[in-house]
Amino acid sequence: MTNERMSELFSSDNKGLRVCIGSWKAYNEGGEHGLGTCYKGTYYIDLTMLESEEELAELLIALGWSEAEREELFIQDYESEYITLKGCDYINPFSILKAILESGIDLNEEGAKVAAIMEYTGKSLEESITEADDYDFYEGLTGEEYEEQLIADCYPELNFDNLPLSRYITIDYEALARDDDIYETDDGVLVGR
Repeated sequence: MTNERMSELFSSDNKGLRVCIGSWKAYNEGGEHGLGTCYKGTYYIDLTMLESEEELAELLIALGWSEAEREELFIQDYESEYITLKGCDYINPFSILKAILESGIDLNEEGAKVAAIMEYTGKSLEESITEADDYDFYEGLTGEEYEEQLIADCYPELNFDNLPLSRYITIDYEALARDDDIYETDDGVLVGR
């Protein structure tokens, strides 16, 4: 692990998921690594930039973490524009990294979608990353706006305002949104595939 690569991982300003990794052994003993990962005064590693689980292990070794310290890892703190983690003390950063790598998801691009899945399903970050391919996400739309856009996309030649019965027939986009397999979040609409 080169100093240049360590600087990249610790100085990233990506908003997907940056974590301070802690070790229960180091935390309980109050040792050098008791406050978590630190490189040149920066504590957060960009998990979205790591290329493999081995690279994360190499990083911890390069920071001087002993084998015993690397056995009981947890997320001590995190930063993310989208993701909210609960019970970080019980989350191993390797399990999240593994889910990111296996799914190929970019949390910097699809973090809002994963956060919506977590909110809708109540599942963990790892499970939500794994299920991301099962959903589409339309950021910034309400359920009604999504339904209106869907009908306009499916029937582009149909102009409802010019129909002879348009004064008597309306489309209830709100009811359509309630009946479809969609979930409205603060950030947009999650649609099951």
